[in-house]
Amino acid sequence: MNKSTINPTASNRLSNTKILHCRQCNALDRCLNAWLDKALIRHIYPILEFRGPFKKDEAIYSKEDPVRSIFVVRSGAVKIKKTLDWGAYDIEGFYFTGDLFGLDSLDDRIQGYDAIALEETEICEIPLKQFEELSASIPKLQQMFVSELANQIRQKTDRLYNERYLKAEDRVRLFLKEIFERNREQINSNKGKFPLPMTKIDIALYLGMTPESFSRGLTKLQSQGVIRNHLRHIECRNTKKLMLLIAKP
Repeated sequence: MNKSTINPTASNRLSNTKILHCRQCNALDRCLNAWLDKALIRHIYPILEFRGPFKKDEAIYSKEDPVRSIFVVRSGAVKIKKTLDWGAYDIEGFYFTGDLFGLDSLDDRIQGYDAIALEETEICEIPLKQFEELSASIPKLQQMFVSELANQIRQKTDRLYNERYLKAEDRVRLFLKEIFERNREQINSNKGKFPLPMTKIDIALYLGMTPESFSRGLTKLQSQGVIRNHLRHIECRNTKKLMLLIAKP
């Protein structure tokens, strides 16, 4: 048989393997599958590439790599890091199971950030060119992408606002609110405990404060009986009280 000839049976096997891989995924109800019905999601499978596992601190992509794909966290956690011209760095965001990332440099041809695995992490890679072609024929997919892009822009704007106007302890409370809401299922299954794949130094950088200020914010919440601050995880001891504190203007 001519090697250039596409084997439909082999192609179907590949598609079916990807479908099975998706159906067994922990992020099934939080990624693209949550937005698209079964008839539409089948169009995504052929362009997906599964990558990983990446080890802790391994780069998924690096600054100045070509921008070719967007990504979904299949399992694990990712931080987006920006190295500044004078050698220091900033943390632009944390992404967990089901989160879409890699949108920061879409307006450029090269990455402006590093995406680093915070723990053993698997991802789904979606080539940008094929995704754009698919979005043109599936309005709901395009709507999902625009909505997520707008959401991430809003989060960055909110973070800049918070850094400028909110006290350190309020930023800590809002950060816990975000973390608890995005990882509610995992926290509930762990009886209120959330393991911290990121360091507290990275969290402080993300919040625009010193590590000491972040620690003081956690200490205050602990003294109020709301959380228990462990070395590698935070335990929510009073969810109702935490939510009331978070609800404060």
